[in-house]
Amino acid sequence: MISDKDFFQKTNLDYSGLGKVKEALAADDFPRAKLEFVNYIQTYA
Repeated sequence: MISDKDFFQKTNLDYSGLGKVKEALAADDFPRAKLEFVNYIQTYA
């Protein structure tokens, strides 16, 4: 299993649309970062 921190460190957060994920991570808010990442996937995938 991979930790939330490891997952986001291995994810390229420079893609358009991931700004909210980066903001959440800057605030060490992993629950919000995961929610924003799911929103990104649902919107752009």
